[in-house]
Amino acid sequence: MDKITITEPFEQPLRWVVHDGEPGRFAVATLYLEPLQTEAVEYVIALPPGDLLEEVHPAYITAVGEGVHNFAEDNEVVGLRVTLTDIRASAIDSSAHAFQVAAQKAMHQAMKTHGVPAPPFPGKISV
Repeated sequence: MDKITITEPFEQPLRWVVHDGEPGRFAVATLYLEPLQTEAVEYVIALPPGDLLEEVHPAYITAVGEGVHNFAEDNEVVGLRVTLTDIRASAIDSSAHAFQVAAQKAMHQAMKTHGVPAPPFPGKISV
């Protein structure tokens, strides 16, 4: 598989909301993707200070980074900085797993939307 990357910066919504009565299936956030001049994949947290950080469990923020890195590793994505700029969670309906899966889905959608070849989703989903 060839290594893949992006050429222009853009914002990518991250959303996985399933209303089926099961808890742990709500994840909403915003990622900002931009190309890097190296083959690294960086995950940066740039959330506004204040109530938002107090309301969101730190494991959810970490899980977004894990989802980004899992997708990049599984699909040979390189030269990318992904910045978490917003995150929303539910005290009842969110889970780290939801944020990790949502991040992988968002990365897939980002590649597809911006004309970068990526395997068909679900492709590989690492959790």
